[in-house]
This record gives sequence, C-alpha cells and structure tokens, in this order.
Amino acid sequence: MKLDEAKLIDLRARAQALDETIRGFDQQLERGMLDSARHAALITDYKRQRIAILMTLKQTVSGTDARIDEVLDDAIKGTGDPTEDSKKLRKVAEEKGLGTRILEAIDKNRGTIITWAIDIALAIGKRVA
Repeated sequence: MKLDEAKLIDLRARAQALDETIRGFDQQLERGMLDSARHAALITDYKRQRIAILMTLKQTVSGTDARIDEVLDDAIKGTGDPTEDSKKLRKVAEEKGLGTRILEAIDKNRGTIITWAIDIALAIGKRVA
C-alpha cells in the first residue's frame, strides 16, 4: 500500500495548527478577552475544519489497519472516547513494532488522535514500501 506521505504531513500540520488555535481561543475566553458567543462561533468553525481533516485522513489511510479506520470513523461522528481510541492506536503501533517514539507520544499524551493516526500510517507505509 502506497500512502501519500506529503498529504499526510500536510494534514498533520493543519491539525496541529487548529489545535493550537483552539487552545488560544479557550485561553482568551478564560481571561475574558473573548466573549462566549464569539468563542462558540470560532470553535464551531474550527471543529468543522477538524472534521474535514479527519475525513481526508480517513480517505488517505483507509485500509491501512481496520482499527485506525474505526478510530477515525468515531472521531468524525463525534462518538469516540479519546482514552479508548488512544489505547487502540497504541495497540496497532505496538503490534506492528513501530518503535518507541509513537508509543511514548501516546503514553505521554503528546499529540492527538489525528497526529497519532498519521504517525502510525506513515510508519506502516514506510515498512510496506
């Protein structure tokens, strides 16, 4: 299976930027620099963008591993449990022997479901290529 590495890297960068922006909006709300109505409107738009990233990611990595597909489906629908999803992705990385960097990132909660799924898919893609 040949994955589009450049596309995955772009999706990862976009997802990271969105997460940082959302954290910034949350901080502005907490500090009283952003009113709740404006915060809600901004967050809604960024969540829509996140779902678009998830859908593109699912299409790009579909078939890499059924558990990744399941985690992404749940994230798209908004029904995923982050704790359970991280366990599923960790198990995929562990079973496929993808190295400690990915496992440590999941264990230390560095990243998100999106970044972990991309890192795992990239690692699987490199092993298959």
